[in-house]
Order: sequence, then C-alpha cells, then structure tokens
Amino acid sequence: MVCLKASPTQPREDGTDMVWITHKPEDHVDTGCMDSSTIQHVDAVCDLIGVTFDSALTMQRHVNTVTRACFHHIRRLKQIRRLLGKDVAAGLVSAFILSRLDYCNAVLAGLPKSTIAPLQ
Repeated sequence: MVCLKASPTQPREDGTDMVWITHKPEDHVDTGCMDSSTIQHVDAVCDLIGVTFDSALTMQRHVNTVTRACFHHIRRLKQIRRLLGKDVAAGLVSAFILSRLDYCNAVLAGLPKSTIAPLQ
C-alpha cells in the first residue's frame, strides 16, 4: 500500500511525500516510473488530521508526537499555574491534555502496551 500526503512538518515546494507501507522489509518502491522531483520517499508521513504513519505502521512516531505535545502544554500551564484557581487549572489540563490524548486514538487500537505506555 502506498500513502501520499502533503507533509505539514517539512513542506516541500509541491507538498507531496510518499511512504511505502509493507509487512516485508525487503519490499521497496520502484521509483523508476515516478518522477523523483515530484514525489519524495520518506520514512513517515502525517495525514491531514494529524496522525503520523511510519513505514512499518508501528505508530511509534505518532505516540512520540502526541507525548511531546502533551508535555509542551503541561510545561506551559506550569508557568501560569499560580495565577489560576484549582478548578480553572484542572479545566485547562482537561482541555489541552485529555483532548489531545483522545484525538484519533482509534488508530492506536491493538498496538503493544510498550508502544502506548508513554501515553499513560
């Protein structure tokens, strides 16, 4: 299966990247029929809703991205925590962190516990 996507993290001039998804590591893309200036092979792509797929479909890069975003929001909330009441701070944690963890979590179904452990 081949996924094509405009990568928002590293935009190209034409905005097109390609990842080859297969269960056999020895399989590879025959780029002979593709114009390499138009499509670039990458190890992972981010779809339009923000889910990052890698070539082995381990979802490890997506979990890392979500974890990084959650820690970023926690660090930002820590800076203003003393200015907020306890209820307001709890509401902001729910809004930023829990909504980020719940967003598109269906793609994580069936993954090993070691992969999703950082999200706990």
